[in-house]
Amino acid sequence: MESEASYPIVAGIVGQSHMGEISNCYNTGRTSVITTITDTIVNGGIIGYCDNGTTIKNNYWLSTYSPSGIAQLDEGTTGNYEAIEILSEEEMQKMATNLGNDYKQDTRNINKGYPILNWQ
Repeated sequence: MESEASYPIVAGIVGQSHMGEISNCYNTGRTSVITTITDTIVNGGIIGYCDNGTTIKNNYWLSTYSPSGIAQLDEGTTGNYEAIEILSEEEMQKMATNLGNDYKQDTRNINKGYPILNWQ
């Protein structure tokens, strides 16, 4: 695996990450790419590609729109890589308490019932 991907990468939160932490995120959208350049396409609900410098924890993606939560890890990558598959929109709409103190339930339906930030 190359350290920098030379093919299309799409993801719901981060395309490529080489360091840092991605946590308490969710994606309910479709991730897709149309290309004529190559047959290799990396498609992740949360992250497309990451290596050893990245920690991914407490993230959720709606699997009806993305094939995997973390599409590709660099060869030899170890660590905490948590992307949890959610099977239904109803289940995702109830995830506010799982995402931490920055989120709350969308009781006013301003985000189609999906969790919103506390300030909203």
